[in-house]
Amino acid sequence: MSEDKVTSRQGFAIGGGLMFGTGLGFFMIPYLGGTAVVGGIIAGLGAGLLTAAFMKNKL
Repeated sequence: MSEDKVTSRQGFAIGGGLMFGTGLGFFMIPYLGGTAVVGGIIAGLGAGLLTAAFMKNKL
């Protein structure tokens, strides 16, 4: 398998980060308004990508 392919566990890390960020964004709507969802998605995607990148050998 090539080194630059994304494994299924890395995909789950990215997807989990997106779901977490989206949920967090929806939770923060009453406090921050509609932009909270976009910020939550971006933060969740960043967290998922960081997890997938730094845990590459573990996932």
